[in-house]
Amino acid sequence: MTSNLVLGSVAGLILGTGVALLVDKMNNVIYSLKDLRDALDIPILGMIPEREDESKSSVKSKNSKQKNGVSSLRRRNSSNTTTAYQFSPFIESFRALNSQVRLLSPDEPVRSLVVSSSLPDEGKTTISIQLAQAAAAMGQRVLLVNADLRKPNLQSLVNPHDRNDTIYGLTDIIAGNSQLMETVQLLPGEENLYILLSGSIALDPTSILSSQKMKDLMKTCERNFDLVIYDTVPLNFADSLLLIPQTDGLLMVTSLGKVDREVLRSSLRTLEVSRVAVLGLVVNMVADRQSSAGAYYDRKVANVA
Repeated sequence: MTSNLVLGSVAGLILGTGVALLVDKMNNVIYSLKDLRDALDIPILGMIPEREDESKSSVKSKNSKQKNGVSSLRRRNSSNTTTAYQFSPFIESFRALNSQVRLLSPDEPVRSLVVSSSLPDEGKTTISIQLAQAAAAMGQRVLLVNADLRKPNLQSLVNPHDRNDTIYGLTDIIAGNSQLMETVQLLPGEENLYILLSGSIALDPTSILSSQKMKDLMKTCERNFDLVIYDTVPLNFADSLLLIPQTDGLLMVTSLGKVDREVLRSSLRTLEVSRVAVLGLVVNMVADRQSSAGAYYDRKVANVA
């Protein structure tokens, strides 16, 4: 009887400790914009609503490229003429983000930027793609660079059926096997959006991204395009920190309900020590009514009703 009581007490203590640790971990995760603003002193340039908004919108066609992270800002019918724009909070948030980036420095516009995040799977690649598409749709000649040489993930945008990692890209230009304008590819269905894939598999991404040839390539990209967007690895790798000083700055992506405030603060301390420019924050997975576009749309519908 006594041994059962002891075992029960020990089990209860272990269970209680586990629950306390779990609650503490959950409390450290940022779930709201208010918590994010309280935790950080960094401008929020964009608030991206949850992707469910897209399922409510008729902007997408049946053959949409949405699962690749691309949502068309324009619709074309069978006669190849542009149809009327239909509101989508998700797409509109990227128009607003692009405008915010352009207004950061009206006299000297942002010509290049790095997109990264504290953790994997916070949506940095989707943000990169959608921002590039929004800028291209508004008349800028845009180059989207897959600078993630560890886990390339833009291949399917150009050819969803071709998974050959040896298609020419960034690493091949650095190796001298190709030239920039011979290697970039126009995104299918777009007029101003070009993509530079990662290229052949890189054995040492850090040495490639820190090389003088990479710095020269980045200057060449700026001369040939109005805006260059580098999609990179999370900030816990050195890769992003090597690229940011060669651009106008970092666009940092964070996802509500996922990122730990201490991890986020640690990333920002690293950026501060490295003395790199941070343009601002893009908050992903914001509830529709918390986003400015969603709130405006709700008010508009209410007024009509």
